[in-house]
Amino acid sequence: MSTHSFIGIENDDGTVNFVFCCFDGYPTGVGADLVGMDRDKARKLVAKGDMRCVGEPFEPRTPIMVAASRIAYDDAFRSGHCDYAYLIDKNGAWKFTGGGVQGWYSLKQELRAAKKRV
Repeated sequence: MSTHSFIGIENDDGTVNFVFCCFDGYPTGVGADLVGMDRDKARKLVAKGDMRCVGEPFEPRTPIMVAASRIAYDDAFRSGHCDYAYLIDKNGAWKFTGGGVQGWYSLKQELRAAKKRV
């Protein structure tokens, strides 16, 4: 079984470009791969379209999806059969939601907490 996720980047106009990622969508998987990326690297990653895992696009390439706002992105996630969603905001901070929780949380803080739990 795979853990599905969305990966999004918030644009300056408030829209969100996002893609689907099929495998390892939990914070210590996809999240750990994303947390060190700046907005430029995230934009290049998302531009590749949907992916099997971070950096491995599906073939043939699939187009990116666009949500009109962060709220619309959240709505797409909640109805999209994904377990997690990630977003790099306009300030370059990675956020995540999912895993049965409501709201958006700092990915860096979650990964720090996950290390302490191990």
